Amino acid sequence: MDDQGRFDARQLFQDFSPSKFVVFGSLLLQSIILSLRLDHIITTTYWLVFFPLWLWKALVLAGALVGYVVYRRHPDARFDHEAQNDIKALTIAAALHAVLLVAEILIVLRLEGLDVLWLFVFLPLFVLCVCALLSCIFSIRNKRDVELEVVICVNVLLLIFVALRLDNIVDWTWAVVFIPLWIFLVGYILITLYNLAVSILVLKKRMHVPSEQYCSASVHGFVSAAAFVPLLIFAVLFVKVLDGDLMISFSALFVPLHISLLAMCITSLYKRNSNHWWFGIRTDFCSFLLVHCSLLQEYGNIVYQYKRPTDEDLAERDAAAAEQQRHATVAVHPVQVLQVNIPD
Repeated sequence: MDDQGRFDARQLFQDFSPSKFVVFGSLLLQSIILSLRLDHIITTTYWLVFFPLWLWKALVLAGALVGYVVYRRHPDARFDHEAQNDIKALTIAAALHAVLLVAEILIVLRLEGLDVLWLFVFLPLFVLCVCALLSCIFSIRNKRDVELEVVICVNVLLLIFVALRLDNIVDWTWAVVFIPLWIFLVGYILITLYNLAVSILVLKKRMHVPSEQYCSASVHGFVSAAAFVPLLIFAVLFVKVLDGDLMISFSALFVPLHISLLAMCITSLYKRNSNHWWFGIRTDFCSFLLVHCSLLQEYGNIVYQYKRPTDEDLAERDAAAAEQQRHATVAVHPVQVLQVNIPD
């Protein structure tokens, strides 16, 4: 709802990014299950613990496969430059997730008792960093958004340090191992402060900003801060636990991470950058739902508007009520009784 009391349900559906929601939602569910497994509250195998990640990869790979088949069955789309870029981006995303899936399988095998070096387990992640760099170049050249690829690229040194520390090749403290992460978080701090500054500026000058821009800027700034602060707290506490300086249950340790991922899920409500060829729908995902779901057509394709009364409106309303009450009169008419004599 904007500053004039207007809530557009259609705009909410159109700005929703299903890809972001799937990623952050899967990570949130994964972190909850993993914390319970580390505390031995549940004792299931790690293959089931990693089920949210398997579901995430299955949706991406299945959607890419169906999208490519639909693209091949529509020859006219081959002459559409935007459609070609979407298919290329879909193929690159599927390749990245396939490599990430291999890395996750190796991690689960290692956790289940496979006797191999962590450097070998992390090898697909090193390959993933190279692929993510190529994906960033493609996205920048075609003016597409990049988030996951940037995170992977800037943390390649962190992956190397973690693998060396897990294999006891180096005996650094975990605070030193996580130096690349601290550098990344410093950059994230600057971005978050910038978003907060923009939000505060928009709030102060709200009369000179369109309502849609006002809502987007203000929400983005505060949600970014809500995602960053718990993430920073989790990183600091996690390093202290690994170094033995803090004794705390993993369920309590992961609470800041849960809050951060939940805030990131909220960001998917206003990041409209889904691929139109995902599952071959050839349109925005939520527009597709509005067309094919009668329930959403009934309750989601509407606009609610409530105008808050100003002081002038209240004064005019009170004056009109007083005037109506002053002129209101109650007319009392005498009742005439008619007697009719009926002859005998």
